[in-house]
Amino acid sequence: MFQSKLSSALARWEKDGGDLAEMIRNLGGHPVKSRADAQAICHALACPRMTGPDAEAAVLSRLFTLTGLFQSVTSQEVFIELGQNGLPHLRRLVREHMRKASAERADDLMFSLKILAMYRCAEDVDLIVEAARIPLKPETFMWSVVFGQLDGKHPAWRRLYDGLRSPLPEGFIAVAYLDFVNGHAIYGSLDDHPFASPVGVAKLRAWLLDTNEEHFDYAHSAAAALPFVPEPMRNDLLELADAHPDVTVRMEAAWARAKLGDERGRHRLRDWCHDARVSQAACNYLEELGYQDDIPAESREPDSRAAAEMCAWLAHPMEFARPPDMIELYDKRVLFWPPTNDRRPVWLFKYTYFPRGKNEKLETGIAMTGSVTWALGEAGENMSPEDIYALHCCWELEANKDPRAPAECTAMAGRRILAKRNKDFR
Repeated sequence: MFQSKLSSALARWEKDGGDLAEMIRNLGGHPVKSRADAQAICHALACPRMTGPDAEAAVLSRLFTLTGLFQSVTSQEVFIELGQNGLPHLRRLVREHMRKASAERADDLMFSLKILAMYRCAEDVDLIVEAARIPLKPETFMWSVVFGQLDGKHPAWRRLYDGLRSPLPEGFIAVAYLDFVNGHAIYGSLDDHPFASPVGVAKLRAWLLDTNEEHFDYAHSAAAALPFVPEPMRNDLLELADAHPDVTVRMEAAWARAKLGDERGRHRLRDWCHDARVSQAACNYLEELGYQDDIPAESREPDSRAAAEMCAWLAHPMEFARPPDMIELYDKRVLFWPPTNDRRPVWLFKYTYFPRGKNEKLETGIAMTGSVTWALGEAGENMSPEDIYALHCCWELEANKDPRAPAECTAMAGRRILAKRNKDFR
């Protein structure tokens, strides 16, 4: 009987042993395409080698490798097979190791918890609560990813809500739980907020007073909870959020005030619409609250929206994690853009970040928006706008796996492509 490469590799490992992670890596991409592949994964999870006398690191490495296959499914049939016959083994292995895993291997277990949450089985929420109560890896951001799977569509999200509300968890788990609760409270699915208590308010205050820039996201989460904290407990918290050094926390406080019917919040958000660095967020807040008529007309203009889009992209956690200190229009024009096969307006913006500490330096660059918003590391003021557009064109074609993408991404190659439909590049 024919076996896929994945099934063959798993059978070979069960028989002969070896480095399972390396064997799966050598397959290259390994989507789980068939029920037979799913059955092979389930069989490997049940194999005695998963709980043999090996060191903990080896066992958890195998668990991590097999768990990763759970998110590479290609059909509902495969998903059902893994859910019915794979999850019981995964639960058993996680429960066996989560109270004794070393800090170095706890991330492997956190990944398994993420997969369990993804498959949306009610009983797995109890296991997630148990792990949080240990607590397993209490400062890892992975808790946000795990809790993020338990949205309003998850059949047992209330088990997490009830399981961690008293006592409130410690460490970053508390922040991740706060974000989870805020999400459900904002969409009206909660009657009360677990942080609307003396202990919860003390945590919110501590996060709002924390001067560590790496924890400003915690203050942002705390500010998002304020509409759900009753008076008089929330009054001084709102004042703290209003005075926070991070503008995104102050904006969240303005949103909270506006949600509570305080006109000061609406006015502040409207004023921020004029600031390209935070305009997109301010406009989104007003629209969410039903105050879209408060958005200034100039903020809806194409140039303003492009600058706001650029700043929002730069502020993403995977980029600079904060808006630029300065944003300037570097170039704009209408081009036939090969990656999208249409004529469209495109913009280049120069961004500047001033150093905030002794180890930081001034950072500047040129980034493009109008198609895929991106900042290429080599794009700077020493290059002409045409060359920057050309590099972006090459990069986007390559990202799209477009056959027109040149073998080497250079400004000259991009110019040749753009010149076919744009006279400025000839």
